[in-house]
Amino acid sequence: MFDSDSSVRQPSELTPEADLHMALSEGDPQRVRALIQTGADVCYKRDHGYDALLDAVHGRDVARDSRLLELLALLAAHGADLSGISSYGESGLRVLSRLGRFDGVRLLLDAGADKSQLQWTPLMEAVALGSLADVQAALAQCAALEERDWWERTAWLIALLTGDIAKARSLRERGADPAARGRCGRPPLFYAIEGHHPEMLRWLLREGADVHQPDEFGTTSLIEAVEEDDLECVEILLNAGADIESNVNGTALSRASSHDVIMRLLNAGASTTTFSSTSVTGRWRCTGSQSPCSRPRTFTPPRWSAIPSM
Repeated sequence: MFDSDSSVRQPSELTPEADLHMALSEGDPQRVRALIQTGADVCYKRDHGYDALLDAVHGRDVARDSRLLELLALLAAHGADLSGISSYGESGLRVLSRLGRFDGVRLLLDAGADKSQLQWTPLMEAVALGSLADVQAALAQCAALEERDWWERTAWLIALLTGDIAKARSLRERGADPAARGRCGRPPLFYAIEGHHPEMLRWLLREGADVHQPDEFGTTSLIEAVEEDDLECVEILLNAGADIESNVNGTALSRASSHDVIMRLLNAGASTTTFSSTSVTGRWRCTGSQSPCSRPRTFTPPRWSAIPSM
C-alpha cells in the first residue's frame, strides 16, 4: 500500500514484473509474451513465495479459461519456476489439480514440474491423466482405493472432478467408497460442480447422492454451484429439490454474481428478505497447507438495479 498519491503509479508506469503479474492474473498470453520480450522476468518472487506460475493460476475463472494452456506453455518455454510453493502450501500443480484442470497438470508435468507435490498414487494418476484402460489396469494391480492425495481426495473424488462417468463407475464397482469426502468435508457432488460437469452431477443424483449434504461449514451443493456460476448445475440441483433458502452466512441468492443465475433463483422463489446490501463473507475456502480451510471468500451481492422488474 502506498503512503501518498504521488507514489501511486498508473498501470503503464508499473515495473515490468508488476505489470507481468497483472497480465498473468488476467490470463492474457499476448500481453505476457509482449512483456517478456521487453525484459520482464518470469522468475520473479513476490511476498509469501508467489511467483509467475502461481499468479497465472489465480485471479480469474481458471477452470474455464480457454487460454490457460497457451499461458502455461509460454511460462515453461521462458524458464519460469514450475515447482515453486508459496508459504500457504500452494503450487501451480496443486492449484490446477484442485480445479480439475488436469490438462494443465499434464502440461506442467511434461515440462518438468515436481509430480511429488500432488501426492498421487498410480491409480490417481491414471484417473486424472490416463484412459479408462489405464484405470482398469491400475485396478487390476489391486490398487488401494481409499488413499488420499494432497487435497485429501480419493481416486473416486478425482474421477468425479474429471467428469468421466465410466472411470467413476469402474471405481465404484471395484469397491471405492461413494460417500468419501475431501478436504473440509467436501461431499461428492461438489467435485462434479467444481469441474463443471452437469452430466456427472445428474449421474450422481440418479445413483442416490444426497442433494442436501453440506461440507464442514454448512455450504450446500446449490451454494457451491451458485458460487461456481454454473447455471446448468444450479438448474439440475433445483430440479432435484435443493433447499434454495439454506442460509450459511448468506443464501444462494446472496452468493450469485451473474444475471442468469440470479434470475433462475428468483424464478424458483428465492427470498430477498435475508439479502444484505453489503458484501458477504461466505464459506471458508480450502486452499493451502498451513491453513487449509481458513481463507475467507468474499462475495459481492447482486446489483438489483440491473435486474428487470418481474
